Amino acid sequence: MRFWKQGSNKENMPWEELLNSIQTNVDDDDAKECSKNMDSLSLCLNDLYMDEDKEEKLVYLIRILSNCQKKEWFVPIFGKFITFLDQDYYLKTDDIKKEIDCAFASNESYLFDLDEEFETFFKNMISRIAAFFYDKEGSGLDETSAIVTKWMILHYAFDEGNKDVLTKLKNTYPHLYKSVADIVGRVLVKEISVYEENRLVDEFVQAGKEADSSVKYPETRKEAYDFLSSIYYTDLVKTHPLKKEEAYERAKLWENVKMNDLCPCGSGKKYKKCHGIKG
Repeated sequence: MRFWKQGSNKENMPWEELLNSIQTNVDDDDAKECSKNMDSLSLCLNDLYMDEDKEEKLVYLIRILSNCQKKEWFVPIFGKFITFLDQDYYLKTDDIKKEIDCAFASNESYLFDLDEEFETFFKNMISRIAAFFYDKEGSGLDETSAIVTKWMILHYAFDEGNKDVLTKLKNTYPHLYKSVADIVGRVLVKEISVYEENRLVDEFVQAGKEADSSVKYPETRKEAYDFLSSIYYTDLVKTHPLKKEEAYERAKLWENVKMNDLCPCGSGKKYKKCHGIKG
């Protein structure tokens, strides 16, 4: 589908022609010509005076080009384009800034998916929560599911001994990191992972109480940890079938833990002094 119909007024014609050409380049896998046309589009935008109508069209143009990133070779081309937009002094309205922010997150999500230094299970969770953060209605997650995903990210980073993955995410993919900064930012600085996990668990329990649903949600923190760890290890096994036995044993630890037992997270503390601490 082409964005502007033929017959638009002349001032809009360069936009229309270039976007149509770019979409044709993408369809034809012509990376070289597409890169040239994207550079021309940047020059065209640079020469225009931006009014409200043009900014609205630019928002839709960004979204159309973002979808072209399904072609792997287009990902760096799009990244170059939105970097140009971000540096342009006149594109500073709230709508445009929000759209450029979302475009960076989209671009990073494609690069992130191709980055072999990050493990698949972690990639899946970050992609889900980033989609929710930047587009709640289109993400497929509700508030309760988002809480579950945030808890799983913390569980992965700390209980699996992968704390460094959060620092690497922050340094390499800042717009994806932004989607989880509220839960991991303080953790990286102050080592308060248990309190953050418990806070999310309490939010999950409260959300369950408020949910208008026939689904029976956990009513206590202990029940919630049993429920969440079950989901966590089930999802882990889907990504890593060879970890099935290990995941089953770890899930059982959370399910059967008593207050005076060592906490399953591996902290060396008793459960009542760690993940079982009363908040």
